Amino acid sequence: MLLALLLSTVALDGSEPTVELWQAADVLVDPGGRRSFEEVSAAPAADGFQRWTRRGPPNLGFTRDALWMRVTLRNDSDRPLERWLEVDNANIDEVQLHDPRGPVPFRVQGQQQPMSSRELTRRSPTFRVVLAPGEERTLWLRGGGENEVVLGARLQTSEAIQEFDSRAGVLLGVLSGMMLAMALAAAFIFAFVRQIQYVYYFAYTLGMVVWLSLVDGTVELFLPASVGPLPRGVFYVAYLPLFFYSLFQWELLELAHQRRRWPKLIVVVGLLLPVVGLASAVLGGHRVQNQVTVPYALGMMVLGAVVGLARMRDGVPAARYFVIANAALVVGVGLTFLTALGELPLRYFPYIHFGYAFDALCFGAALAADARERNQHISALHAAGQRFVPFEFLALLGKKELPEVRQGDRIQREMTVLFADVRDFTTLTEKSSPEETMALVNEYLGALEPAIRRHQGFIDKYIGDAVMALFEAPSAAVNAALDGLEALQAVNTRRAERGAPPIRIGVGIHAGPLVLGTVGSGERLSCTVLGDTVNLASRVEGLTKQYGEPVLVTAAVARTLEPTLVTRAVDRVVVKGKTESVEVLAVTRARA
Repeated sequence: MLLALLLSTVALDGSEPTVELWQAADVLVDPGGRRSFEEVSAAPAADGFQRWTRRGPPNLGFTRDALWMRVTLRNDSDRPLERWLEVDNANIDEVQLHDPRGPVPFRVQGQQQPMSSRELTRRSPTFRVVLAPGEERTLWLRGGGENEVVLGARLQTSEAIQEFDSRAGVLLGVLSGMMLAMALAAAFIFAFVRQIQYVYYFAYTLGMVVWLSLVDGTVELFLPASVGPLPRGVFYVAYLPLFFYSLFQWELLELAHQRRRWPKLIVVVGLLLPVVGLASAVLGGHRVQNQVTVPYALGMMVLGAVVGLARMRDGVPAARYFVIANAALVVGVGLTFLTALGELPLRYFPYIHFGYAFDALCFGAALAADARERNQHISALHAAGQRFVPFEFLALLGKKELPEVRQGDRIQREMTVLFADVRDFTTLTEKSSPEETMALVNEYLGALEPAIRRHQGFIDKYIGDAVMALFEAPSAAVNAALDGLEALQAVNTRRAERGAPPIRIGVGIHAGPLVLGTVGSGERLSCTVLGDTVNLASRVEGLTKQYGEPVLVTAAVARTLEPTLVTRAVDRVVVKGKTESVEVLAVTRARA
């Protein structure tokens, strides 16, 4: 590549795929954009052109002024050169190319012209330039309109343009496709979980895909006969997804449950963006709308990050991802806006696309964190439910989860019922504090409950200091009772060391038919067991104090026990509620 600069002349030898013309151009600012080409090109106005010395392309930002650029091209090769003059600004309203000595003296492209009128169907205005061998020609560019006035002019070969458009198309396609995929995933998830934050995320992300496709000119590629959507309508399209952004923030960060008022007020500020945008457009036009709504939106995102930080300190898991997402938005939108204003010497680049794509990923991660938190909460509730409702009971009823239980569910079967109760509980606790009383009960239950579980039983209910447990086999219930007594001895040893009286319990066991089921009303249910077997087990437990035996069983239990368990007849009694006598037996383990 050979680029020789002499009095704003760009010398070309045919080997240059790309030449940045703005680096060798003279520029002139036309206040109010009122001057014609004849006025600008004639002396002394032409003498007002000055070399552009800033690092970035000529850029006036959002202004009513027009920007003129003058550059001279010379073909130093021995063959005709065909090049394409590109203005790297897909958003510019109008670009005029004045080529007095060329075959077409005046050409115009930009957002206010249909894509089909362009010489190349592409996002940025692009003009064909042909130089004969040795020809030198001066070109004049004029940029103006309601959107940012930037003339990042460059000269390229057809191959360079195709390569650039191919890379840009893939990049924008990947970013937009990723956002679209995230939006569709949220829609599918909502169809199953019915949580409103997925709707807000879907509307926000899909709306941003549509808005970005308007900003970068993708829509025009598919509708080449239409006049470009910029500058009038694109910001109105952006309001809707930003509105859903505020609703998404409200829901994801659980601001409805937030006692502080200022986070809620910040969301209200975001919801007012459409009002602010429409008011600025009516009062000052699209240029003022640009100047007002972009900083307003940036402020929304900064404040959103502040709210996210506050909720992160409150322990909301999704808040950290929300903060990261907002930071990406601020960077992407901020770089784009500062570049459009001419404050940053950067070439036009899809910063905003990267910002919103990363934002969509982070918001998706925030939803995943929120879903994980909800699942953990559900798991915690499930685990808590197991502590209050015996899931073995549900299994016997043929139910997998609590929501499946209905009033009146029942089943009849043979089971063994164990009742255990603390002896002299009133005497033990009459001088104890509430804390000491609860500690005593938990010590006793901490000895008995593991033994019950170890022998495949489960506790149906606690009745004050009494325990009712169910077993499939009578021997399992007896072994659980004896193991529980041994564990209680260790508890009593520790109690003796601190001068506390021992805990003594009595256990009654009976086996027979019973009914398992649910009782209660539509508002409150309880799982329970009913039948003569339950009542008799309770009565037998009451006899342990009378006979001074820690464990008593009925004959129905004794006859099924293995040889390692030794029974001794205690008495034959008529218990309350029965007309026939019942044999009760004491049980111990055989000595080795």
